[in-house]
Amino acid sequence: MIAAWTAFLVNFLFWTGTAAGSMAFAALLDVTGAEWAAPLRATAIRFHRFLPVSVVLYVVLLIGARRVYPWIAHPIDVAWLRFWPFVIRDLAALGTVAAAAAWFSSRPVATTKATVVFLITYAVAFSILAIDLVMSLAAPWGSTLFPAYLLLANLYAAIAAVALVSAWSSRDRDETLTADRAADLAKILLGFSLLWMYLVWSQFLVIWYGNVSDEVRYLIPLLYGRWQRLAWTIWAARFALPFVVLLPRIGKRRAPVLVVASFVAAGFWAECFLLVTPAASGLPSTWTAIAVTAAFLVLFAAVTAPRPARARRLRNAP
Repeated sequence: MIAAWTAFLVNFLFWTGTAAGSMAFAALLDVTGAEWAAPLRATAIRFHRFLPVSVVLYVVLLIGARRVYPWIAHPIDVAWLRFWPFVIRDLAALGTVAAAAAWFSSRPVATTKATVVFLITYAVAFSILAIDLVMSLAAPWGSTLFPAYLLLANLYAAIAAVALVSAWSSRDRDETLTADRAADLAKILLGFSLLWMYLVWSQFLVIWYGNVSDEVRYLIPLLYGRWQRLAWTIWAARFALPFVVLLPRIGKRRAPVLVVASFVAAGFWAECFLLVTPAASGLPSTWTAIAVTAAFLVLFAAVTAPRPARARRLRNAP
């Protein structure tokens, strides 16, 4: 049973992070005045509809929380980790970011106030979720850099997911992802791949050379033994491939960009898997992982499916 709950947590982190990261991407497009990305913004805005669903899914996750988080059944001497404060914090974080996303997406014309409010809400809410849902799996291990790393990982994957959905759900793929948009998107993905690698390296460097037993004990299982190949696969999908493919001019065309975006999004799922599974000690079977992921995918697609009138209004908004 713990394996099924582990797969549930992995997918909860992936799909909720992608939904919230997509809204953060839309807010960044607004605050920078990126009018070229109107079709991408329209897709990103749709993803906010999954966030209220995430609140319900979190309640479902609580049913199996004692199986996934060992500190619930066997409390440790960390003041932050108490079950009911944990539940209240996370529900408040999810509810607040869902409400902020709904408010931001409902405005026909974006304002600086709306974008700033959402970005701050996103940063605070997902910092709390990063600590509670991921970092607490390996308690008492802690890192002040980890929330920022997970925030960026969400946003990076969300940009890739928005690009894929925008291209494949459009009737006119060439119009949605034009050559110029593909080139601009390639630059964004390349930049985020470098920033993601910078944060990964910063986290690794501090833990490895600090050689603090509690921190190194968390890192070693992720880099050696049964998880080593997965860790290197994630590094290749999230950094090496985007860097090699998107750096040359020829890689900034539509097809290479979509291929890279596919690997970036899939790499984030694998990243969530690597962050959760070794610490949760519940390796799901292949079929369990596939079944839970497919269920989340169907739910996400159903909730965020385009509504013609709404999509047209967002696409034509200044």
